[in-house]
Amino acid sequence: MVKKILFWLIFLGALIGLVLILSKNTTNLPEKVLDPEDATYLIDETPITLTDGLFEGLVAVDSAAVERWQISKKIEGDLNGDTKSDWAVVLYGNTGGTGTFYYLAAVVGSGESIPAVFVGDRISISSLMIEDGIVKLVYEDRNEGEPLATEPTVEKKLLYRLENGELVLEG
Repeated sequence: MVKKILFWLIFLGALIGLVLILSKNTTNLPEKVLDPEDATYLIDETPITLTDGLFEGLVAVDSAAVERWQISKKIEGDLNGDTKSDWAVVLYGNTGGTGTFYYLAAVVGSGESIPAVFVGDRISISSLMIEDGIVKLVYEDRNEGEPLATEPTVEKKLLYRLENGELVLEG
């Protein structure tokens, strides 16, 4: 009887020790680094997953046209005040036609992808910044009514903030 009690005490002690060792090791693991080049973005409610900064796929199942998305500009900063790294990203894509569509997207430190907002077609991105949680995007576009074949020369600025899981236009 004493041997059984001694066996169970040793077994229980070893089990508790193992649990303590394993719990210490998992709490010291490095936090996963958020990489905008390998993230999923929501563009017009469609998930687009980049691998090494690129997505390529068929526009439709029965189509030979290839849809291609990649990053134009990216900037790291804090968008939601949690002191974790977040990313604002300008993506551009061609869905098989003549347009090159630009979207502003964000991925927050938790890995959550914020739905992208359309910026323009065949524009030229100048700069992307994050200051005090506000995303500032500067780009060149065309004057109202100018054909899309015209080179973009009109500077425009957009300010966005993250609110309730969405990029909201300021002003």
